[in-house]
Amino acid sequence: MFGLLTLSSVGQLVDNLRDEGESTFITVVSAVVPPLWCWLFGYAVWQLVTRRPVIRVDGFGIHYGSSKRARLSWGNIASIGDPVGRWLFAFLNVRPVDGKPRRLPISYLHVDDLQSFAGWLRCRLEEQRALAAAADRGEPSARPPA
Repeated sequence: MFGLLTLSSVGQLVDNLRDEGESTFITVVSAVVPPLWCWLFGYAVWQLVTRRPVIRVDGFGIHYGSSKRARLSWGNIASIGDPVGRWLFAFLNVRPVDGKPRRLPISYLHVDDLQSFAGWLRCRLEEQRALAAAADRGEPSARPPA
């Protein structure tokens, strides 16, 4: 449907360019708006089909995306930083023990309060470290208080 809209607007654009009486604003709008709508529609469909970003926080670590490279176990995480960027372009920096920081592509569209989410992840990291330390000492595994 959007492809037909774009094709019809291309025809209208050619007519507007030939017609000297049309304003430049109408010509520019008819050239820009349909491809923009097509791009937005395609982006929305891509997000729905691929279900991105997918982030899972469980007892094993943080999993984001669908590749194996996009998994960090709790033992491999040195620290979780504050959100970087604004609104759509916000990221959480997660610093692995043995590498450069990885950016979790989570914006304010995905989490209402990104600062609180970062704090929650830090609490989970401390909880997992406490469980690992207790397991190393041979203590029975008990969940630390939340």
